[in-house]
Amino acid sequence: MSEVYLIEVYEKQVSGFTTYKNELCQCLFEAGHKINKIVFGASTDELLFRYEDNVKVLLIPAVLSYHFELIGYYLRLYISDGPSTVFMLNFSPSYDTVKLLKEFFQKSKIVYVIHDFIWLTELNGNIESFKLAINEGCEKQNVQRSIEDGMKTFHIVDKVVCLSSDTYKLLEEVYSVEKDKLAYIPNGLKDSFYILSAADKIKIRAKLHITEDEIVFLYVGRVSKQKGILDMLGAFEKLHERFSNFRLIIVGSIPTGFHQYIPYSIRNKVLLFGAVERELLYELYSISN
Repeated sequence: MSEVYLIEVYEKQVSGFTTYKNELCQCLFEAGHKINKIVFGASTDELLFRYEDNVKVLLIPAVLSYHFELIGYYLRLYISDGPSTVFMLNFSPSYDTVKLLKEFFQKSKIVYVIHDFIWLTELNGNIESFKLAINEGCEKQNVQRSIEDGMKTFHIVDKVVCLSSDTYKLLEEVYSVEKDKLAYIPNGLKDSFYILSAADKIKIRAKLHITEDEIVFLYVGRVSKQKGILDMLGAFEKLHERFSNFRLIIVGSIPTGFHQYIPYSIRNKVLLFGAVERELLYELYSISN
């Protein structure tokens, strides 16, 4: 059995990472491991240690998040250094944190889970621009810092977990990370599967004022330019020129002012749900085409 410490940054609201974290904890628990948490940037004025649902939680306040030596000594008070101790990082930039763990826990293992790349947002997901930035540098400081942080981090941790095959390929071919250090574990949900009857689907559509003959398209995820949401809206604007019998449902936290990016011709065709509970999300999945 390993003593696993999930290292994260304080979240003010529920997000996709919250779901990932909950599912991960359940998987690790069922595999017989002990779960603990270390939270950087916590909404507290001092270093705190407490238990939440039998999980040991170490809270690092934002004011101390960059006092790494002090944090290192604090962690050593509560965490044993040994091969059965595993730290799992879930945020970037991460090198300073990894370096801290390497210095104070030389016998322990460090696993880094890639959820996103900062440069991906800055470069709008353009891989060719990213390769150019690696070879020749980049004027955008955020991009350059992100690339350098990744280069240093990926090569000193014990394992890098990729949630997508594209990320795996990128680390292997562009970042040149050793293949035996990489792991591809697709993101997903462990949940019970259920099927709604045709009558139930009609009721759900009626509740949402969607007719039986309308074709429903469903988008679930981050509502951002980098995820292609504006291109998708443009595609539906073109679709509307030929067909009108459709609805587009968008699920995910809606940025302020997003409505202005929805083409006027399809505004009555787009339903913005924001973040929703899982039960409603499953209903939306069930009625979508």
